[in-house]
Amino acid sequence: MRQVLAAALAAVFLSGCAVDQVNAPDAQIKAVRYHHDAPPSLTLFTMVNNETDRGAHSSLMINASERVIFDPAGTLKHEVLVEQGDVIYGVTPGLRIFTPVPMHVKRFTLCYKP
Repeated sequence: MRQVLAAALAAVFLSGCAVDQVNAPDAQIKAVRYHHDAPPSLTLFTMVNNETDRGAHSSLMINASERVIFDPAGTLKHEVLVEQGDVIYGVTPGLRIFTPVPMHVKRFTLCYKP
């Protein structure tokens, strides 16, 4: 549980790195909301630039009452994703996210099991 709290706190502190805010209307967010039946979890994504092999930025996927991605850098883009502030909605299992620079993702997941 301590690790989950540490990851959540890191996300809050990283929010200061945000770029211009995008605020989709609530109706649009409601239309794309997705709930995944997997156990609640936090997944940390670190985007690594393929050309320099350096970490470009990180985002946090939260799977709870719905699945969202907290992306303070604001670089994850896809036509089906809806963004409000630093939170991305519409994150389904078949989603493939494309970034402007060739990157690969390092992934670390913490699952909560009561």
